[in-house]
Amino acid sequence: MKFLLKNVWIVLLAAFCLGLANPRFAAPILDNAKHILVLILFFVLLKVDVKQLITQLSRWPTIAGGLLFSMIIFPALVFVVASQVSNQAAIALFLLMAVPSATSSGALTDTFKGNVPLAIAMSVISNLIAPLTLPLLTVLVVGESIELNAQELFKTLTYIVFTPVIASTIIRKLAKKHVKKLDTTLSSFSIFALAVLIYGAVGEQKGILTNTENLPYLGFVTAVILALMIFEYWLEIKLNRKKPKEDALALATASAFMNITMAIVIAKEFFGPEVLTLVVLAELPWSVMPFFATRIKP
Repeated sequence: MKFLLKNVWIVLLAAFCLGLANPRFAAPILDNAKHILVLILFFVLLKVDVKQLITQLSRWPTIAGGLLFSMIIFPALVFVVASQVSNQAAIALFLLMAVPSATSSGALTDTFKGNVPLAIAMSVISNLIAPLTLPLLTVLVVGESIELNAQELFKTLTYIVFTPVIASTIIRKLAKKHVKKLDTTLSSFSIFALAVLIYGAVGEQKGILTNTENLPYLGFVTAVILALMIFEYWLEIKLNRKKPKEDALALATASAFMNITMAIVIAKEFFGPEVLTLVVLAELPWSVMPFFATRIKP
């Protein structure tokens, strides 16, 4: 179990392959994607040290600067450039760059020898503000090229984010000692739920993903996603080179590693199958990104 927790990419890649091989149960899973995401966030938030998080809030200029770049400036620039080539690909890339930090940012930052509490603070806060930033930015940047119900997007994100926040807060207060004992179990549950969601998303898009005529285009977009992740990670390192090395690594990790599960849910609920397919493909570069991240030094 500890091996899988340290090598989550193996579990997620297996779920990806299983979705292509046997998508029998994909449709009902994807229909309940947002509820599965709520479970994932609930398991993750149960493990958050609230006192440690509050301590990190004293560093709000650093956190605000990191979130401004990763959730607003960079996604907008990516869409403006990519829309000159393909509108659907631009929307998918924008969505991937605009969603909040991955819930595993803390664990990844620990692997990279960065400031783990800062990365966790970035991840939690970015997820909390996503119901405001994502609909607003989508309307301002992408709005003219698609039909989007921003109010429904806000409601969906509010449900996804604040339901697990409230539920985890209540559970922690009622059973704090038991929650601490279940640390590894909670991690296992969240990884399993994430794998189920990946399986459902991939299985539902099997026809598009396995069509040989689409492979050059899909391969190109996958490479672009990886390039954007590497570039954003590298740029955050350079922009924060005057900060302590550990802080620069935390900011880069929280920025470059996006919450793909949230992107999948939003793509499924509000955008077409092409956008969903491209967002699902992001799982591949996300899985190999740690290899490149460890080779970019502050």
